[in-house]
Amino acid sequence: MGNPKRIRKKYKSPKRPWNRGRILSERDLLEKYGLTSKKELRVMNAIIAKKRDAVKQLLAAEQEVAEKGKKAIIDSLNRIGIVSQDANMSDVLGLNVTDILERRLQTLVCRQGLARTAKQARQFVLHGFISVNAKRVNVPGYIMKKEEENTIDYYMGIKPKVMDVEMKKPDLHQKKEETEKEEKIGSTQKEPETKKEEEVIEDVVETEEKEEDEVPKELK
Repeated sequence: MGNPKRIRKKYKSPKRPWNRGRILSERDLLEKYGLTSKKELRVMNAIIAKKRDAVKQLLAAEQEVAEKGKKAIIDSLNRIGIVSQDANMSDVLGLNVTDILERRLQTLVCRQGLARTAKQARQFVLHGFISVNAKRVNVPGYIMKKEEENTIDYYMGIKPKVMDVEMKKPDLHQKKEETEKEEKIGSTQKEPETKKEEEVIEDVVETEEKEEDEVPKELK
């Protein structure tokens, strides 16, 4: 049983931690689904791996046991919207981590247009702006059931103010023109300063020439 005070690990670390292909694919999934760490990704992967292992065990079991186990696995996956009710064992074996990532609350908030990006959806969930069945849910990794999917909304109908701000893509051509204008204005502002410096130098030279002229011839 183990120590009840100690929380058990919910995922398995990869056997080859420095596999380049796996690292790149995990990085893409983290960016696409707005995950903060690889731990979240591996927890989701462990859920799918557990279902696949259960199916593999049922393939070697007796027919009656296999039928009951198959029905239980498909019902559990159908409840969260990953497979249909008429799915078979091969469908379960073909599942991957993206199938369950699409059922997370964070992903569905973004898909339904309640947030602009996956990272913003995560922020809304953590800050308590999202509700499921009119109840506040602040867990981005909450696995949604099919009947709950249409009940996602802003908590108490309060829309975050940031969603009222229009997001405009920066016009690179316009930005270039603005920088050129600023450079021109800066150059025009520098010109008078240089002119003033030249005028000051000329005045100093003239005063020195006048002083030389005023010096008595005896001193010369």
